[in-house]
Amino acid sequence: MDDGFKQFKQNASSFLNRTLQKTEEVFKTTEKTPLDPHLEDLIKQCEMRQAWTQSLIALVEAVIQPNIANRVEDMVLKGLDRKKERTPVEEQFGDSLVRIGKEMGQSSPNASAMIKCGQAQALLGKAFRTMQEGIECSYLEWLRNFLKSSVRVASQERDNLDNLRLDLDRAKTLLKRAKDDAAKKQACEQQVSEAQTLFDRQCEATKRVLEKCISDFDAHKEALQKLLNAQREYHQSCLDAVDQAMR
Repeated sequence: MDDGFKQFKQNASSFLNRTLQKTEEVFKTTEKTPLDPHLEDLIKQCEMRQAWTQSLIALVEAVIQPNIANRVEDMVLKGLDRKKERTPVEEQFGDSLVRIGKEMGQSSPNASAMIKCGQAQALLGKAFRTMQEGIECSYLEWLRNFLKSSVRVASQERDNLDNLRLDLDRAKTLLKRAKDDAAKKQACEQQVSEAQTLFDRQCEATKRVLEKCISDFDAHKEALQKLLNAQREYHQSCLDAVDQAMR
């Protein structure tokens, strides 16, 4: 119980000191330790890749589900861990053509053409559904995992770095205000030294994580190839279905 209270008190104190430091930085009444240019550039590069990924996810979702109402519904159902199976409009169109052709009867000269065209449309719909599933399970899943893993870890390390930077700058601020109090000044110098060590260590850790995040995004050639393979198979299936119907 005592240990828990001590931890709570320490966390509360850190939160208060960081909040005070942020407030003073906003009003420019204290200094702010700058990050080195290389780290700043890594942060910028990582943020760019995060934005690119979020944009790509939205665009890929639009490609595999052009109907925005269905996309919104899918998003809601996904949050509920549910999925709605839909029959592509091409399949619905094809089924209608086949049904109409059969109802026309063999006596009609156009019935056979109606049925063959309907069968082709149904195959187009099935091919599109296969492409949807292929892209969803490959490229789209890769993009989402990138955000959930690489980007999330990088964000956590940046948060840790920001907290340690605030701790360091708070210690520096208190040291400047210690003035002629020798004992207080010595304690503050010790705090600055310890905070500087932790900050420098976190800077290096953050650089490594950011570099990995950037590298992960830049090296997703295999995921792109899976996207193209799914599209190639879709278009080939469509071509085969139409060629067969026109014979």
